[in-house]
Amino acid sequence: MASVWKRFQRINKKASKFQFTASFNELALQATTKWQPSQLSVVWQRRTRRVETSVPTWEPSMRNPLEGICVWAVPSNLSITVTLFRDQRTDEFEDKEWTFIIEDMASGKRRQVATAQINMKQYAGFSTQQDVRIKFRPLSKKVVAATLDVTLSCLFLREGKA
Repeated sequence: MASVWKRFQRINKKASKFQFTASFNELALQATTKWQPSQLSVVWQRRTRRVETSVPTWEPSMRNPLEGICVWAVPSNLSITVTLFRDQRTDEFEDKEWTFIIEDMASGKRRQVATAQINMKQYAGFSTQQDVRIKFRPLSKKVVAATLDVTLSCLFLREGKA
């Protein structure tokens, strides 16, 4: 029944397929006194689709040892393919939320420490590239604040009826 409902929602809409590439530049993380991050990864996901990258080692700053940054010497790239639906009357894409998650893998288990959602319709275009600073919401008491500097590239692949 869910697939029938989705088909009804897509009447009079066009489906546009885009390829988004995130090029990671810098991850800034502020931790508490009880925790020092060692093995982190950044995950980009929506429902069951998931791509991830490992983060270089966390280097605390001289001024405040609880704040630190992870800098990619060579930017790490992750690519996803997103289908956005456009209403023909308003000529605007529907919302599609993707989530960036910072995970701690020090104990062997994946523990989410911070998350941020971005709406992919804001970055969709025929061939655009934008520098984005993503502010994360802490999920753990270990993290005070986190930001990620990313270059988002968008490539239009094709368009058709939904």
